[in-house]
Amino acid sequence: MAEHPSKDNGLRLLAQVALSTGLWVGTYLFCRGALLNGAHGRAARAALAAIGIAGFLPWVFVSAKAILAQDEFNQRVHFVALAIAFAVIATASFACGFLRNAGLIPELPFSDLWIAMVIVWGLAMFLTSRYYR
Repeated sequence: MAEHPSKDNGLRLLAQVALSTGLWVGTYLFCRGALLNGAHGRAARAALAAIGIAGFLPWVFVSAKAILAQDEFNQRVHFVALAIAFAVIATASFACGFLRNAGLIPELPFSDLWIAMVIVWGLAMFLTSRYYR
């Protein structure tokens, strides 16, 4: 009997997404906590920054691989959701810049901006997929 490699590939891709997300979150929390303590030398801070960046890159590549593995309709849903997330985060960062310059809010770290974008992307995916169905 013939096997269904697409199901196996789908599970493998889902596992890769889960692992890369866990790696990103783990390296982000570890490196951010270590860098906020500030008790490290320059080389250690550079290494922590490199580890934090390196932990994020697999998520980017696996996410792109997951989107490209889908059919055109689902790719369109992702495209619309990414466009919505981009617009929301662009507006929020623009507003935060003005509010920070006005002295109304403190400076926000850029790494939090990406986390917010992923959250908005997930919410936009949910809303967009409901809209198209």
